[in-house]
Formats: sequence, structure tokens, C-alpha cells
Amino acid sequence: MIEALRDLFGPGLVLLVFLGWLVRKAIRAARTEREMEAERAAATAEPPAPPHLAPIPDALRGADVLQARAEHVALVAGEAGAAVLWVRTLGGHVAWLERLPAGAHALRVLRVEDGRRWTFE
Repeated sequence: MIEALRDLFGPGLVLLVFLGWLVRKAIRAARTEREMEAERAAATAEPPAPPHLAPIPDALRGADVLQARAEHVALVAGEAGAAVLWVRTLGGHVAWLERLPAGAHALRVLRVEDGRRWTFE
């Protein structure tokens, strides 16, 4: 009789423990998903950043500067040697694309903190 109960409850107990663990994991996953959805909803509820409000220097007229900081736009205006197509701020770097004579393009990158420059033509 005892052996029959042990044979019955041994695998049954393992199954119950496994199911309990599985239900716990499912509840945790649902809670995490709910938190992520709340964060996503809060992020989309924030108003968009205002457009670039600083005056655009004459050297950059016609360039796309919406994704650049105002101080970086002024810096590029002093550095650019040709027609600038766009300017982007990337953390501590500023990048811009120039249209060179003969239709070639040059991507220029400047590290703002130390003035190090790279050019890709």
C-alpha cells in the first residue's frame, strides 16, 4: 500500500512543483509585459521636442539641421568648406555631409570635446 502511494505521489508531486514553477513564470512574464506597455505608453505621451529654434547661419541655408544641437550647427557653419546637405549631433560628435565640387560628397565627423576630425570621401 505504501509503495503504491509513493509510486503515485512521487511523479505527481514533481508534476505539481513543475506546474507551480511554470505558472509563476507566466505571471512574472505578464507583469513585465504590463510594465513595458506602461513605459511605452508614457514615452509616446511625451510631447515631441521643439524644432531647431536657433537661427541658421547663411553657410547652412538649405541644409537639414533638425537633428543637430544649436551649438553644433554654429560649429559646422565655421568648419564647412562646401555646400552642407545635413548636420547631425551624435552624442559628443557632430557629423555633416558636404557636397564637393564635381558632385562628390564628403562625410565629416568632429569630436566636439577635443576637436579630432575624420573625413570620409
